[in-house]
Amino acid sequence: MLDRSDLPRAALDYIDFLEQELEASADLISSGPRREETVVSGGGPLEKWLGERLAAVQAAVGE
Repeated sequence: MLDRSDLPRAALDYIDFLEQELEASADLISSGPRREETVVSGGGPLEKWLGERLAAVQAAVGE
C-alpha cells in the first residue's frame, strides 16, 4: 500500500480538487493494478469497514 504523500504533487492536487468539488473524501485511491499501488486513507469509513482485513493485506505487503 502506498501512503498518500507518496503520490506526485499533480495527483494530490487533483484529488484535493475532486474532494472539494464532490464534497466527499477519497478514502481509496488506486494508482495501478496491484494492491500495493493503493492508498487507503487512515481513519476513513473504508478503513473502519475493512478492519482486520486491511491489516492482513498491509502485513502481507510488508507494512
